[in-house]
Amino acid sequence: MKIRLTVAPLQAYRPPQYPTRQCVRSDPGLLESVPARWKRSPALCAALALTVSAGIYGCTGRTGAAMLFDSGASEVIGEGVVWQGMVTPPAFLSEAEACQVIREEAIARGVDLGQGEMLLIGDFPQPDVGSSTSYSGARKTWHGPFRLDGYDERIGAGFEYVSKEDIDQWTQQAMGEEARVAKYRFHQTANRLTASMQEQMRSSWGHIGIFYDPGTTFVDSPNDGTWDEKAYQQAQREYKIEQLRQQVRDFLDWLAAEGII
Repeated sequence: MKIRLTVAPLQAYRPPQYPTRQCVRSDPGLLESVPARWKRSPALCAALALTVSAGIYGCTGRTGAAMLFDSGASEVIGEGVVWQGMVTPPAFLSEAEACQVIREEAIARGVDLGQGEMLLIGDFPQPDVGSSTSYSGARKTWHGPFRLDGYDERIGAGFEYVSKEDIDQWTQQAMGEEARVAKYRFHQTANRLTASMQEQMRSSWGHIGIFYDPGTTFVDSPNDGTWDEKAYQQAQREYKIEQLRQQVRDFLDWLAAEGII
């Protein structure tokens, strides 16, 4: 049996069962109920804020928040490991160099993370620096002052970069001057730091982005030969800087989604 289909205009539409742009404009508080998984995505927050209306912000709000921004391999072996017939030397992005990269990216978006200071007082985690591949167990903490690496007082936003220097210092505070770091777990340490800030967040702390040394990645040796250490370090440095720039860009997108910038 054949049925002939015809197209006819719809004379009326039912009201939508979701908040429209006009609804949100009249009641911005509706954005506070967006799904939690959306809030963890800077890209989605930015898209939501821009789609709904310029200047209307939701996600975590202006009361203060901390977020970790992921990009990179996240770990560095402290003593080096045998790889492709050579001992892979540890490769790090120093705190000074990283902070310069972070501030350059921020300045390009009108954020000056070098013109202010923010000192937090609270409970902060000690890093796990053992040689084991696991990263579990009870989380040990220390109480005291924690100064962010950068802060913009005008907008109430700052950052902390988890570096080799940080992990060395925190390890010595926890285990003594003779403590030796076997593996630098940058991402895990940054994740724990973010969680501790979120648990005790105060509105006066503002919006805090947590970045970390992106770790090392596998890179092919030139012409199937062997790396000399200088070339290897340069290849790792380029990788780290690009990954860190991505962390910062995501942070700035988050600030835009929050209506901070």
